[in-house]
Amino acid sequence: MAVSVEFDTLVHRIYDAASDATRYPAVAGQISHAIGADGVTLIMHTTDTQEVLSAGMVNYDHLPVDDVFAEYGRDWHAQNPQVLFERAEPSASIYYEGGHETFNCDNNREFRLWREAAMGVKSQLTGYCRPTDRLTYAFAFSSHDSYRPSSRKQVELLDRLMRHLRQSVSLAYRIGTLQQQCHSLLDHLEALRGPVAIVNAQGQPEFVNDAMTDLLRATSLLALEPSGLRALLTKENARLQQLLGSAINAPQTGGAMLLHTGSAQPLLLQVAPLTNSFREFGIGHGAAIITVTDWQAPTNRIADTFRSVLELTSAEADVAVFLMRGRPDDEIATAIGVAVSTVRSHVRAVLEKTHLHSKAELAHLLTLLAR
Repeated sequence: MAVSVEFDTLVHRIYDAASDATRYPAVAGQISHAIGADGVTLIMHTTDTQEVLSAGMVNYDHLPVDDVFAEYGRDWHAQNPQVLFERAEPSASIYYEGGHETFNCDNNREFRLWREAAMGVKSQLTGYCRPTDRLTYAFAFSSHDSYRPSSRKQVELLDRLMRHLRQSVSLAYRIGTLQQQCHSLLDHLEALRGPVAIVNAQGQPEFVNDAMTDLLRATSLLALEPSGLRALLTKENARLQQLLGSAINAPQTGGAMLLHTGSAQPLLLQVAPLTNSFREFGIGHGAAIITVTDWQAPTNRIADTFRSVLELTSAEADVAVFLMRGRPDDEIATAIGVAVSTVRSHVRAVLEKTHLHSKAELAHLLTLLAR
Protein backbone atom coordinates (compact mmCIF):
# COMPACT_ATOMS: atom_id res chain seq x y z
CA MET A 1 0.00 0.00 0.00
CA ALA A 2 1.57 3.26 -1.14
CA VAL A 3 1.29 6.55 0.71
CA SER A 4 -0.22 8.79 -1.94
CA VAL A 5 -0.20 12.19 -0.24
CA GLU A 6 2.58 14.21 1.35
CA PHE A 7 2.48 13.55 5.08
CA ASP A 8 3.36 17.09 6.16
CA THR A 9 0.73 18.62 3.85
CA LEU A 10 -1.88 16.29 5.26
CA VAL A 11 -0.91 17.16 8.84
CA HIS A 12 -1.35 20.86 8.02
CA ARG A 13 -4.82 20.18 6.63
CA ILE A 14 -5.72 18.19 9.74
CA TYR A 15 -4.91 21.14 12.01
CA ASP A 16 -6.47 23.71 9.68
CA ALA A 17 -9.77 21.83 10.00
CA ALA A 18 -9.88 22.77 13.69
CA SER A 19 -10.88 26.32 12.74
CA ASP A 20 -13.70 25.04 10.49
CA ALA A 21 -15.07 21.63 11.48
CA THR A 22 -16.89 21.28 8.15
CA ARG A 23 -13.47 20.46 6.67
CA TYR A 24 -13.11 17.20 8.61
CA PRO A 25 -14.91 15.06 5.98
CA ALA A 26 -12.52 16.30 3.27
CA VAL A 27 -9.51 15.73 5.53
CA ALA A 28 -10.80 12.26 6.44
CA GLY A 29 -11.15 11.51 2.74
CA GLN A 30 -7.51 12.48 2.19
CA ILE A 31 -6.43 10.26 5.09
CA SER A 32 -8.51 7.45 3.60
CA HIS A 33 -6.70 7.85 0.30
CA ALA A 34 -3.31 7.97 2.03
CA ILE A 35 -3.83 4.65 3.82
CA GLY A 36 -5.40 2.96 0.80
CA ALA A 37 -8.97 2.73 2.11
CA ASP A 38 -11.99 3.01 -0.19
CA GLY A 39 -13.89 5.57 1.86
CA VAL A 40 -14.60 6.83 5.35
CA THR A 41 -17.60 7.17 7.65
CA LEU A 42 -17.63 9.94 10.28
CA ILE A 43 -19.89 9.53 13.29
CA MET A 44 -20.06 11.84 16.29
CA HIS A 45 -21.89 10.33 19.23
CA THR A 46 -22.23 10.64 22.97
CA THR A 47 -19.81 8.24 24.62
CA ASP A 48 -22.15 7.19 27.44
CA THR A 49 -25.64 7.17 25.91
CA GLN A 50 -24.45 6.36 22.35
CA GLU A 51 -26.77 9.00 20.88
CA VAL A 52 -25.67 9.75 17.30
CA LEU A 53 -25.17 13.52 17.02
CA SER A 54 -23.94 13.73 13.43
CA ALA A 55 -22.88 11.41 10.64
CA GLY A 56 -21.35 11.65 7.20
CA MET A 57 -19.63 9.61 4.51
CA VAL A 58 -16.88 10.30 1.98
CA ASN A 59 -16.61 8.46 -1.37
CA TYR A 60 -20.12 7.05 -1.00
CA ASP A 61 -21.98 9.59 -3.12
CA HIS A 62 -23.74 6.75 -4.95
CA LEU A 63 -25.60 5.77 -1.76
CA PRO A 64 -28.75 7.31 -0.24
CA VAL A 65 -26.63 8.48 2.69
CA ASP A 66 -29.46 10.02 4.71
CA ASP A 67 -31.51 6.82 4.49
CA VAL A 68 -28.48 4.66 5.36
CA PHE A 69 -27.73 6.68 8.48
CA ALA A 70 -31.36 6.85 9.53
CA GLU A 71 -31.46 3.05 9.45
CA TYR A 72 -28.03 2.74 11.08
CA GLY A 73 -28.89 5.04 13.98
CA ARG A 74 -32.26 3.38 14.52
CA ASP A 75 -31.31 -0.30 14.20
CA TRP A 76 -27.56 -0.91 14.14
CA HIS A 77 -25.44 1.64 16.01
CA ALA A 78 -25.74 -0.15 19.35
CA GLN A 79 -24.71 -3.43 17.67
CA ASN A 80 -21.68 -2.06 15.81
CA PRO A 81 -18.59 -4.00 17.07
CA GLN A 82 -16.57 -0.77 16.91
CA VAL A 83 -19.00 0.95 19.29
CA LEU A 84 -19.06 -2.05 21.63
CA PHE A 85 -15.24 -2.16 21.54
CA GLU A 86 -14.98 1.51 22.46
CA ARG A 87 -17.31 1.10 25.42
CA ALA A 88 -15.40 -1.95 26.66
CA GLU A 89 -11.93 -0.44 26.13
CA PRO A 90 -12.29 3.36 26.43
CA SER A 91 -8.52 3.91 26.58
CA ALA A 92 -8.01 2.39 23.12
CA SER A 93 -7.56 4.84 20.27
CA ILE A 94 -7.78 2.56 17.19
CA TYR A 95 -9.94 -0.44 16.31
CA TYR A 96 -9.40 -2.72 13.34
CA GLU A 97 -11.43 -5.75 12.40
CA GLY A 98 -9.69 -9.00 13.10
CA GLY A 99 -7.72 -7.38 15.90
CA HIS A 100 -10.09 -8.37 18.73
CA GLU A 101 -11.48 -11.82 19.51
CA THR A 102 -14.82 -10.60 20.84
CA PHE A 103 -15.65 -7.35 19.10
CA ASN A 104 -15.61 -8.20 15.41
CA CYS A 105 -18.11 -8.66 12.61
CA ASP A 106 -17.60 -12.42 12.51
CA ASN A 107 -19.39 -12.49 15.88
CA ASN A 108 -22.17 -10.23 14.65
CA ARG A 109 -23.29 -11.72 11.36
CA GLU A 110 -26.48 -9.65 11.08
CA PHE A 111 -24.61 -6.33 11.34
CA ARG A 112 -21.97 -7.57 8.88
CA LEU A 113 -24.59 -8.56 6.30
CA TRP A 114 -26.45 -5.26 6.72
CA ARG A 115 -23.25 -3.22 6.30
CA GLU A 116 -22.25 -5.12 3.17
CA ALA A 117 -25.72 -4.76 1.65
CA ALA A 118 -26.22 -1.10 2.62
CA MET A 119 -22.70 0.24 1.94
CA GLY A 120 -20.63 -2.49 0.30
CA VAL A 121 -18.20 -2.34 3.23
CA LYS A 122 -16.41 -5.51 4.30
CA SER A 123 -13.86 -4.16 6.77
CA GLN A 124 -12.99 -0.98 8.64
CA LEU A 125 -10.16 0.65 10.55
CA THR A 126 -11.57 3.09 13.10
CA GLY A 127 -9.82 5.88 14.95
CA TYR A 128 -11.49 7.50 17.96
CA CYS A 129 -11.26 11.18 18.88
CA ARG A 130 -12.57 12.03 22.35
CA PRO A 131 -12.33 15.76 23.11
CA THR A 132 -14.24 15.05 26.35
CA ASP A 133 -15.24 11.97 28.32
CA ARG A 134 -18.78 12.41 27.03
CA LEU A 135 -18.11 12.85 23.31
CA THR A 136 -16.62 10.59 20.62
CA TYR A 137 -15.86 11.57 17.03
CA ALA A 138 -15.16 8.28 15.23
CA PHE A 139 -13.48 8.03 11.81
CA ALA A 140 -14.11 4.61 10.25
CA PHE A 141 -11.94 3.98 7.18
CA SER A 142 -13.64 1.39 4.99
CA SER A 143 -12.56 -1.31 2.57
CA HIS A 144 -14.54 -3.35 0.08
CA ASP A 145 -12.17 -6.28 0.42
CA SER A 146 -10.59 -8.26 3.26
CA TYR A 147 -11.59 -8.22 6.91
CA ARG A 148 -8.10 -7.26 8.08
CA PRO A 149 -5.75 -4.35 7.42
CA SER A 150 -3.73 -5.13 4.32
CA SER A 151 -0.44 -4.43 6.13
CA ARG A 152 1.03 -3.38 9.44
CA LYS A 153 2.37 -0.30 7.66
CA GLN A 154 -1.22 0.76 6.97
CA VAL A 155 -2.09 0.56 10.67
CA GLU A 156 1.08 2.43 11.69
CA LEU A 157 0.37 5.26 9.24
CA LEU A 158 -3.20 5.54 10.48
CA ASP A 159 -1.93 5.63 14.06
CA ARG A 160 0.41 8.55 13.28
CA LEU A 161 -2.31 10.49 11.47
CA MET A 162 -4.87 9.78 14.17
CA ARG A 163 -2.59 11.32 16.81
CA HIS A 164 -2.75 14.60 14.92
CA LEU A 165 -6.46 14.23 14.18
CA ARG A 166 -7.24 13.67 17.88
CA GLN A 167 -5.32 16.82 18.81
CA SER A 168 -7.09 18.79 16.07
CA VAL A 169 -10.55 17.62 17.16
CA SER A 170 -9.70 18.49 20.76
CA LEU A 171 -8.74 22.01 19.64
CA ALA A 172 -11.90 22.31 17.52
CA TYR A 173 -14.00 21.42 20.54
CA ARG A 174 -12.12 23.84 22.76
CA ILE A 175 -12.61 26.81 20.45
CA GLY A 176 -16.20 25.84 19.70
CA THR A 177 -16.12 24.87 16.02
CA LEU A 178 -17.81 21.53 16.78
CA GLN A 179 -20.71 23.37 18.45
CA GLN A 180 -23.21 22.68 15.65
CA GLN A 181 -22.94 18.96 16.37
CA CYS A 182 -22.34 19.10 20.15
CA HIS A 183 -24.54 21.42 22.20
CA SER A 184 -22.27 21.98 25.19
CA LEU A 185 -19.97 24.87 24.34
CA LEU A 186 -20.82 27.03 27.31
CA ASP A 187 -20.66 24.10 29.72
CA HIS A 188 -17.22 23.27 28.35
CA LEU A 189 -15.94 26.83 28.55
CA GLU A 190 -17.12 27.12 32.14
CA ALA A 191 -15.47 23.80 32.99
CA LEU A 192 -12.08 24.75 31.57
CA ARG A 193 -9.53 25.16 34.33
CA GLY A 194 -7.73 27.87 32.38
CA PRO A 195 -8.99 31.41 31.72
CA VAL A 196 -11.19 31.89 28.65
CA ALA A 197 -12.80 34.93 27.04
CA ILE A 198 -14.72 35.36 23.79
CA VAL A 199 -14.77 38.72 22.01
CA ASN A 200 -16.83 40.04 19.12
CA ALA A 201 -15.63 41.60 15.87
CA GLN A 202 -14.99 44.89 17.67
CA GLY A 203 -12.88 43.15 20.32
CA GLN A 204 -15.53 43.65 23.01
CA PRO A 205 -16.15 40.80 25.50
CA GLU A 206 -19.06 38.45 24.77
CA PHE A 207 -18.17 35.77 27.33
CA VAL A 208 -15.70 35.57 30.23
CA ASN A 209 -15.40 32.45 32.40
CA ASP A 210 -14.71 32.49 36.12
CA ALA A 211 -11.05 31.53 35.68
CA MET A 212 -10.44 34.52 33.41
CA THR A 213 -12.20 36.83 35.86
CA ASP A 214 -10.00 35.56 38.69
CA LEU A 215 -6.87 35.98 36.58
CA LEU A 216 -7.71 39.57 35.64
CA ARG A 217 -8.16 40.42 39.30
CA ALA A 218 -4.83 38.85 40.23
CA THR A 219 -2.54 40.07 37.46
CA SER A 220 -1.06 43.47 36.67
CA LEU A 221 -0.48 42.47 33.04
CA LEU A 222 -4.00 42.47 31.58
CA ALA A 223 -7.24 44.38 31.87
CA LEU A 224 -10.65 43.63 30.37
CA GLU A 225 -12.66 46.76 29.74
CA PRO A 226 -15.99 47.33 27.95
CA SER A 227 -13.99 48.29 24.88
CA GLY A 228 -11.99 45.06 24.97
CA LEU A 229 -8.98 43.22 26.36
CA ARG A 230 -5.72 45.12 26.60
CA ALA A 231 -2.22 44.52 27.91
CA LEU A 232 -1.03 47.23 30.28
CA LEU A 233 2.40 47.56 28.66
CA THR A 234 2.23 49.55 25.41
CA LYS A 235 4.48 47.22 23.40
CA GLU A 236 2.69 44.09 24.55
CA ASN A 237 -0.71 45.69 23.94
CA ALA A 238 0.28 46.43 20.35
CA ARG A 239 1.11 42.74 19.86
CA LEU A 240 -2.14 41.65 21.55
CA GLN A 241 -4.24 43.89 19.31
CA GLN A 242 -2.37 42.54 16.29
CA LEU A 243 -3.25 38.96 17.31
CA LEU A 244 -6.89 39.89 17.88
CA GLY A 245 -7.01 41.57 14.49
CA SER A 246 -5.54 38.47 12.86
CA ALA A 247 -8.15 36.23 14.52
CA ILE A 248 -11.09 38.51 13.69
CA ASN A 249 -10.26 39.68 10.18
CA ALA A 250 -9.75 37.69 6.99
CA PRO A 251 -7.70 35.61 6.63
CA GLN A 252 -8.24 34.43 10.20
CA THR A 253 -5.07 33.13 11.87
CA GLY A 254 -4.58 34.08 15.52
CA GLY A 255 -1.40 33.20 17.42
CA ALA A 256 0.33 33.35 20.80
CA MET A 257 2.34 35.77 22.90
CA LEU A 258 4.08 35.87 26.26
CA LEU A 259 3.21 38.61 28.74
CA HIS A 260 5.66 39.33 31.55
CA THR A 261 7.03 42.18 33.62
CA GLY A 262 9.20 42.34 36.72
CA SER A 263 8.25 39.74 39.31
CA ALA A 264 4.75 39.13 37.89
CA GLN A 265 3.93 35.58 36.78
CA PRO A 266 4.37 35.34 32.97
CA LEU A 267 1.18 34.65 31.00
CA LEU A 268 1.09 32.67 27.75
CA LEU A 269 -1.85 34.14 25.86
CA GLN A 270 -3.44 32.30 22.93
CA VAL A 271 -5.82 33.92 20.43
CA ALA A 272 -7.84 31.87 17.92
CA PRO A 273 -10.69 32.68 15.51
CA LEU A 274 -14.27 31.50 15.98
CA THR A 275 -15.85 30.63 12.65
CA ASN A 276 -19.41 29.68 13.61
CA SER A 277 -22.38 31.50 15.09
CA PHE A 278 -22.96 31.20 18.83
CA ARG A 279 -26.47 32.67 19.04
CA GLU A 280 -28.00 29.50 20.50
CA PHE A 281 -25.55 29.82 23.40
CA GLY A 282 -26.22 33.48 24.02
CA ILE A 283 -22.99 34.50 22.29
CA GLY A 284 -24.50 36.13 19.25
CA HIS A 285 -21.39 37.74 17.80
CA GLY A 286 -18.42 35.68 18.99
CA ALA A 287 -15.44 36.31 16.71
CA ALA A 288 -12.32 35.23 18.63
CA ILE A 289 -11.47 33.18 21.68
CA ILE A 290 -8.70 34.13 24.11
CA THR A 291 -7.21 31.51 26.41
CA VAL A 292 -4.31 31.48 28.82
CA THR A 293 -2.53 28.15 28.71
CA ASP A 294 -1.66 26.89 32.18
CA TRP A 295 -0.89 30.38 33.37
CA GLN A 296 0.70 29.13 36.61
CA ALA A 297 3.49 27.31 34.72
CA PRO A 298 3.00 27.73 30.98
CA THR A 299 6.41 26.65 29.72
CA ASN A 300 6.43 23.29 31.48
CA ARG A 301 2.89 22.50 30.41
CA ILE A 302 3.53 23.29 26.75
CA ALA A 303 6.84 21.41 26.69
CA ASP A 304 5.06 18.37 28.13
CA THR A 305 2.46 18.59 25.36
CA PHE A 306 5.14 18.76 22.68
CA ARG A 307 6.98 15.80 24.20
CA SER A 308 3.91 13.58 24.35
CA VAL A 309 2.19 14.52 21.08
CA LEU A 310 5.23 14.94 18.82
CA GLU A 311 7.47 12.43 20.64
CA LEU A 312 10.22 15.00 21.18
CA THR A 313 13.11 14.73 23.60
CA SER A 314 13.12 17.12 26.57
CA ALA A 315 15.74 19.32 24.90
CA GLU A 316 13.82 19.40 21.61
CA ALA A 317 10.58 20.25 23.42
CA ASP A 318 12.24 23.14 25.25
CA VAL A 319 13.53 24.54 21.96
CA ALA A 320 10.07 24.05 20.40
CA VAL A 321 8.50 26.26 23.07
CA PHE A 322 10.81 29.12 22.09
CA LEU A 323 10.18 28.48 18.38
CA MET A 324 6.43 28.73 18.98
CA ARG A 325 7.01 32.17 20.50
CA GLY A 326 8.98 33.29 17.45
CA ARG A 327 12.36 33.54 19.16
CA PRO A 328 15.48 33.41 16.89
CA ASP A 329 18.14 30.72 17.32
CA ASP A 330 20.66 32.97 19.10
CA GLU A 331 18.10 34.04 21.74
CA ILE A 332 17.11 30.42 22.31
CA ALA A 333 20.75 29.42 22.73
CA THR A 334 21.30 32.16 25.32
CA ALA A 335 18.09 31.32 27.19
CA ILE A 336 18.83 27.61 27.60
CA GLY A 337 22.62 27.91 27.81
CA VAL A 338 23.76 25.97 24.74
CA ALA A 339 25.56 26.76 21.48
CA VAL A 340 23.61 28.10 18.51
CA SER A 341 24.68 25.01 16.55
CA THR A 342 23.03 22.82 19.19
CA VAL A 343 19.79 24.77 18.88
CA ARG A 344 19.88 24.37 15.09
CA SER A 345 20.45 20.64 15.50
CA HIS A 346 17.37 20.43 17.74
CA VAL A 347 15.34 22.46 15.24
CA ARG A 348 16.30 20.06 12.43
CA ALA A 349 15.28 17.13 14.60
CA VAL A 350 11.88 18.67 15.39
CA LEU A 351 11.28 19.46 11.71
CA GLU A 352 12.12 15.88 10.83
CA LYS A 353 9.80 14.43 13.47
CA THR A 354 6.91 16.67 12.40
CA HIS A 355 7.61 16.13 8.66
CA LEU A 356 7.67 19.88 8.07
CA HIS A 357 10.10 21.90 6.00
CA SER A 358 10.30 25.36 7.55
CA LYS A 359 10.31 27.03 10.94
CA ALA A 360 7.29 29.10 9.91
CA GLU A 361 5.25 25.95 9.29
CA LEU A 362 6.51 24.51 12.55
CA ALA A 363 5.60 27.61 14.56
CA HIS A 364 2.05 27.41 13.15
CA LEU A 365 1.70 23.78 14.18
CA LEU A 366 3.20 24.35 17.64
CA THR A 367 0.88 27.26 18.33
CA LEU A 368 -2.13 25.09 17.55
CA LEU A 369 -0.85 22.27 19.74
CA ALA A 370 -0.21 24.57 22.68
CA ARG A 371 -3.80 25.79 22.97
